[in-house]
Amino acid sequence: MDNNTNEIERPQRWGALAAGCGDAPKYLTELKNNISLVREIASQYCTLTIKDKNTRVFFVAYFTRLLKKVNGMLPGYIEDLKQSQCIEAFSISTGQYRKEEFWQWCDWICSDMEGEKIYEYLKQNVDRLKALLLEAENATRQCKPELYEKFFFNEELQYTNDGVRKKFEKWMYDNMAPDIEKLRELQAQEVADALNLGVMDYAPDPSYREIEEVKVDYLKKLLPWDYDMSGDFTKSCARWRKFFHWEGTILVINYKKYGKYIQSHYYDFNDTQLQAIFELDMMLHLIHKEMARLEPKPEVKHSDSRKPDEELFKFIHPSICGEEEWQIHEEVKRLVTHHGIQEICQYLYQMAKDKRILLPQMPSAAYAELVRMGMPTSAGFSEKYFKNHYRII
Repeated sequence: MDNNTNEIERPQRWGALAAGCGDAPKYLTELKNNISLVREIASQYCTLTIKDKNTRVFFVAYFTRLLKKVNGMLPGYIEDLKQSQCIEAFSISTGQYRKEEFWQWCDWICSDMEGEKIYEYLKQNVDRLKALLLEAENATRQCKPELYEKFFFNEELQYTNDGVRKKFEKWMYDNMAPDIEKLRELQAQEVADALNLGVMDYAPDPSYREIEEVKVDYLKKLLPWDYDMSGDFTKSCARWRKFFHWEGTILVINYKKYGKYIQSHYYDFNDTQLQAIFELDMMLHLIHKEMARLEPKPEVKHSDSRKPDEELFKFIHPSICGEEEWQIHEEVKRLVTHHGIQEICQYLYQMAKDKRILLPQMPSAAYAELVRMGMPTSAGFSEKYFKNHYRII
């Protein structure tokens, strides 16, 4: 049963690594916590009933020292953001109304401290924080979409637990060797349950066309006969459709778009919604793994598509032999002719981990072989860009 846990964690870690070269910088946790503390102190100060001025000044002095500490850490984050190393959600700048609320509190604190010695120092640090967050916001607009994918997977790692695995195992036991249609019903209900918790409440409103494209009657056939689809359920479905596409029976999430949505509204979600977001992704992975196992494998006759003098892909793992070598060869050919550099490097990395291929130490050797296999060399496929994403075991 431990394999299921690994099957959840492996794609998360792979996704996070492939989306941006490893875990988020360690200082980010401290920065994130300090920013949350700054917001909490500002909120509490504005509800203080203490009238003694000295006590209030002491309170503000601590608040100002914390502001200075945050201001000292933010330039490093901004530089990492510009270098596409990481992106984070901060409690004073992420969410629909949190930014405006925080600056109102800061204005109130500054107003309350006018005439005190600490006023100028406080005002300087508040203004400095505002300038740094604006610079971070501008840098965010220029960041690579892959950072949002990395953000999603890094956050998901915080929510991984045995609950999802046990729930799936119980469902499998209760349904006794379910077929693909039964798994599709589970897939639909897991998504519907998450939507009913409001995980799409902050996504852009759908158009009338997008509402009409929701196949409500078809969805009803997959859900329990008494499932509640009232209220804004259809609207939530239309919003959800912005973040995925279908590959056969499998729902494939666009983690770049989905990650951006989660990052932008991280502090709008409540704890229940955040847990639902990440546990849904874990559950979908287990469902899709079982679907893939049950999906009939079409018999591929490689001799029909293979050129008589075609040379086998050079980097097949030594443990592979026979017809499987040509299956991997065709797989790599499809990969390099249908996907971008990021996806190619992600997939090759996983193939290497699965001991299906053995990648060379030199990126230039891998690049030359992939070009021979049909990979373009046009814009977006340069060797320099390839080297930035190439990784070996």
